[in-house]
Amino acid sequence: MTFKIRSLPLTLGFCLSASAVYATPKSLDKIVVSANKTEQKAPSVSANISIITADEIEQKHYQTLDDALKTVPGLAIKKSGGTGQQTSIFLRGASSSDRQVLILQDGIELTDPSGLGASIANIQLSGIERIEIIKGPQSGTWGANASAGVINIITKKGGKQASVDLKTGSFNTKRLSSTLGAGNDKVDFLVHFNQHTTDGFSSIRKYDESQAQFENDAFKQTDVRFQLGLTPVKNHRFETTVNKISATADYDSSSNPDDTSSNSAYDSTIRQVQYLYSGQTISTKLFVQDHHIERTLNDGSYGTSQYEASIEEYGGQATFDYRSTDQLILSANSKHYRDIAKERNFYNTGIGVNNTNHITETLLLTEALRYDHFNRFENATTGKIGVKNYFSANTFVSANYGTGYNVPSLYQLSTNNPEQLKPESIEGYDVTLGIYNTTLTYFRSTTQDLITAQGSWPSNYYANASGKTLSEGVEFAYQRAIDSLATDVNFNATWLNARNKDNQVLAYRPEQTANLTFDYYGLPQTQIGLVTRYTGTTYSADNQQGAQIGEYFVTDLTANYQVNRHVSLYGQVLNLFNQQYVEGVVDYPATNPVPNYVYSTGGVQAFVGVKGEL
Repeated sequence: MTFKIRSLPLTLGFCLSASAVYATPKSLDKIVVSANKTEQKAPSVSANISIITADEIEQKHYQTLDDALKTVPGLAIKKSGGTGQQTSIFLRGASSSDRQVLILQDGIELTDPSGLGASIANIQLSGIERIEIIKGPQSGTWGANASAGVINIITKKGGKQASVDLKTGSFNTKRLSSTLGAGNDKVDFLVHFNQHTTDGFSSIRKYDESQAQFENDAFKQTDVRFQLGLTPVKNHRFETTVNKISATADYDSSSNPDDTSSNSAYDSTIRQVQYLYSGQTISTKLFVQDHHIERTLNDGSYGTSQYEASIEEYGGQATFDYRSTDQLILSANSKHYRDIAKERNFYNTGIGVNNTNHITETLLLTEALRYDHFNRFENATTGKIGVKNYFSANTFVSANYGTGYNVPSLYQLSTNNPEQLKPESIEGYDVTLGIYNTTLTYFRSTTQDLITAQGSWPSNYYANASGKTLSEGVEFAYQRAIDSLATDVNFNATWLNARNKDNQVLAYRPEQTANLTFDYYGLPQTQIGLVTRYTGTTYSADNQQGAQIGEYFVTDLTANYQVNRHVSLYGQVLNLFNQQYVEGVVDYPATNPVPNYVYSTGGVQAFVGVKGEL
């Protein structure tokens, strides 16, 4: 990392993470986002967006996707132990494990069709250009399972670059990450390698005991990515990408913190080929891509199970620039979801249109409409509309309305359900006011026919709930650069009300969250960062029947020192004050709301590293 004092991308990353753009359009001209399926300058997007830049990832030393998302307003994380353990993201009360948040890498869906969502624990962040979080129903642009929002992870592209990053620390953690790229106006490539190993800590612990009392659960993951770009003639480009992940993880099953026989293996392969044409007013894209997953679970209680699944997709889109300021996007795609091991599948074909109009220099209007055909479910038409108006360089208001559609997973369809499952239907809206360095957003969404888990394994099944599930809340964000103190300050807070059809509070949705960040630049070639995260009232079971596991603060510390333009040193301390907190509960005694076993969070963890780059 070449350390940049108050780098523009970092500052804008925090600004955008306030749920909307609250700088002037002109100041954001170099920032592009893909909220409407093509790259646009941030002021041309009405949706609530957060952007986490490569600079922020490197300065904060985020390792995995959930690390980076912890301080984004409207987001909460639930982990089942340490690195590599099952992880869920809750975006405005909606769960990624329930396939209500669509997670993509360069537009490629990361969902595991044989399971219930993307394997978030295996999304490492080395070699990432930026992360885009697009909030609110996005099925009108992206199709099924984007009802609460989209998280699109954009990888770095080929070109002249070379870097090596070495990191070590607590629990015998070691990471080696390297990137090599080169190119000219005809050809470019990138090769990226990342390996992360750790002895880990016990995934499960007794509620009143430390994880240090039990055996460790190790984790190892290796990532290799290759990208090649060819531009044989001007405006015509071919790109190909292959991304391979191979990971193993120990875990604890059946409330046994000393389980030494349970482990898992995860292998993922992403392949993509694209043709891109860039004209003066027209650009097109044709693509073929697939995501193939193999998983093995060796469970000490239930034996060994194997899964193999894939999502195969092809499609194209055309972007038309007209009236010098407006843009129309036509798209079509076809997906084949396959659970290969169980010989189950379904098809989805969709067509869509997105349109962006700058009505005046300060007034923006965006619209999207999409039709999806499924061979196993009722077809769906979804859409969204958004408006944003700048009253001055420092004041704006925006509003967005959209509908969403979530289809059952192949696993949910495979259980002995008493009735045929129906897709979920969602509608939601948000309104944002931005004044100088402050934004305030109100959001609300309702879900009809929510797919819920019933019973317990091996007699579990799924059913559509009657009535509507509600999620509403307020997001507040403030940021300021205090030049006299050489310090940047960022604060955000979220108040959430997430309830099921019976007006019962939903589990693992914090009612309040807040994040306070200080970045100090007053020492030569040095940056020091302090982040404090607050998690408010949170219950581990619906209707407040579980333990109240919230109301705690966790503080992380980072420091970066630029030795010279090629070498930097860094350090990181997680949970600086050794806060004893719980993110997930395993089980309870028969008559006591105090848990027997909970998932471990690791206590204080310290890491140091060195990075070199050309």
